[in-house]
Amino acid sequence: MSSQALARRLGVTFQQVQKYEKGKNRIAAAMLCEIGSVLGHDVAWFIEGIDGGHDGQRGSMADDVTKLAVQVDRLPEDQRPLVIKIIQACLDACHGLEAEPVPLA
Repeated sequence: MSSQALARRLGVTFQQVQKYEKGKNRIAAAMLCEIGSVLGHDVAWFIEGIDGGHDGQRGSMADDVTKLAVQVDRLPEDQRPLVIKIIQACLDACHGLEAEPVPLA
C-alpha cells in the first residue's frame, strides 16, 4: 500500500504519514491501532522483535486491553494521569499489594 493510499484510509494528509514514517511526529496509540487495522495487523506487529526485557515472552495484547489503552489515549491530557492512577490502584489491589491513596487533585 502506498503512503498516499494509507493517508486516504486514515483520513490524514500524505505529509502526515511521511512524518510518521520518518519519526518526526509521534503516533498516538489510537492512530497506531488504526494503522494496524488498515494494514491487517494488530498493534503487537509493530513491535515484534524489540527486546522488552520480558524473558523472551512475546504475545499479542488482548483485544480488551488494547481497547482500554486506546480509550485512555483519547482522554484529554489533564485527565489521563488520574485514570492511569486508578487503573494502577486496581491492579495493585488485584495483586494483593497495598496501594497508596490516589490523590484526586
